[in-house]
Amino acid sequence: MSRNYSLTFSSKDVTISCIAIILIVALIISSNIFMHNYQSGSKVVNVYINRKLYDEYSIYLDDLKENEEKTIILKKEKHQVLLDDMEIKVNKNKGIKITKETSPRNICSQQPWINTPGVPLVCLPNQVYVVIESTSIDEPIPLE
Repeated sequence: MSRNYSLTFSSKDVTISCIAIILIVALIISSNIFMHNYQSGSKVVNVYINRKLYDEYSIYLDDLKENEEKTIILKKEKHQVLLDDMEIKVNKNKGIKITKETSPRNICSQQPWINTPGVPLVCLPNQVYVVIESTSIDEPIPLE
């Protein structure tokens, strides 16, 4: 009682399969090109407080020397949503880290160094997030 099963493909099946494979390959190639451009552009550290970008705290990582570290200090007097003053370290090699803050259990300052563009450091009690954003080489860099 053995049954012989045979698979037969029509030319329509083959055509649809080829088109699907070509579309998948094209999608993979275009996403790799996009990610390469996204990660190879200038990297800038942006600070958002209460969902608003504060340009005065922006630091371009390309402007820093190897292992140079800058400190961004957010003052409670200037930003009323903060629980207290906040300190953020920026390092060309290590990335960004919240080093001093006031929040329940100090969860915000326990986060590790982040150096990947697009991955934010978030401090919800202070309504702050800090992110390294990458611009494409073709995009103009704001001078303000």
